[in-house]
Amino acid sequence: MAGILPTIIDISEWQGGIAWVTVKSNVHFAIVRVQDGTLIDERLRQNISGCEQQGIPYYLYGFYRNGGAVEAARMVSRAKAAGATKQRGYVLDVEVSGQSKANIKSAMATLNASGLDNGIYIANHLYSEYGSKDYGEKWRWIPTYGVNDGKAHTAPKHYCDLWQFTSAGKVPGISGNVDCNALNGKRTLASFTTDEVSGKPTGGDVADGSTLDLTRSAAELVGDVLAGDAGNGSVRKAKLGSRYDEIQALVNHVLTASASTLAQEVIDGEWGNGETRKRAMGARYDEVQEKVNAKLGASSAKTYTVKSGDILSEIGANLGVNWKDIAAKNGIAAPYTIYPGQKLVI
Repeated sequence: MAGILPTIIDISEWQGGIAWVTVKSNVHFAIVRVQDGTLIDERLRQNISGCEQQGIPYYLYGFYRNGGAVEAARMVSRAKAAGATKQRGYVLDVEVSGQSKANIKSAMATLNASGLDNGIYIANHLYSEYGSKDYGEKWRWIPTYGVNDGKAHTAPKHYCDLWQFTSAGKVPGISGNVDCNALNGKRTLASFTTDEVSGKPTGGDVADGSTLDLTRSAAELVGDVLAGDAGNGSVRKAKLGSRYDEIQALVNHVLTASASTLAQEVIDGEWGNGETRKRAMGARYDEVQEKVNAKLGASSAKTYTVKSGDILSEIGANLGVNWKDIAAKNGIAAPYTIYPGQKLVI
């Protein structure tokens, strides 16, 4: 490959300030880092803005640290907070050995709730550890440099749709080195940068003609969104109509709230039951349901708050419980060593 421009770049804060006006004519598309585990990329907002203002198709990626659905949801939330509206998809960057494959699959499922063109990056030297499993991604990305001189040499031995061929690339508008990539599989460039039929440069905003029943509960409509039945972008807005802001806010909440918060909401009846709850929680269902079960198990224990003048024998008699059992459960050595306001487990 005599020359590499235009190319496909992946960038982060390590590239510093980027002159996106200059970069535009030298790249096919960009892949922008959102985070490294819990750490947000310091240049995220500027890089998203640069791509969107210059009309450069772009994806977003996160260096993955085994955080499962929570880590993936954080990536989506951070991207939106940084102004991302035209991203074509998200990518999990898996480069650390010893991580849970189940967690990776859960993270990918959370990203797939966006309905976008999501992929996975697997370090070439870890392919034997991670490469044989299907995580639900739509495309794969593998690095193989060989002679790392800024040009493409020997492609990966394993199938991939995108090949990162150097970390020493040179692109006008970017000072220093930058990772450069090339197509390597069955995917066309148009499938990464546009809708191949309409040429629309968005992340899948193509109407399918179906409609949603907007008289249903918010939980049911959130389930539709997370299952991909409501589309994305302008399609989703059209399908949800006057309920778009309400439902989108709830979708964002499900993707980013703590499992404990969602579990309490489930207990309070906010997310329905059975299949409705399962769809509304999306990829986080198992995580949240586990918290629900734990909370309900803890709350099943009865308690009694001691009042002035109470004695254990009378408390036991009134509640139909042997006072010695109450003493044993609460570590009370003598029956008179209780005090007003004390909570006793019965």
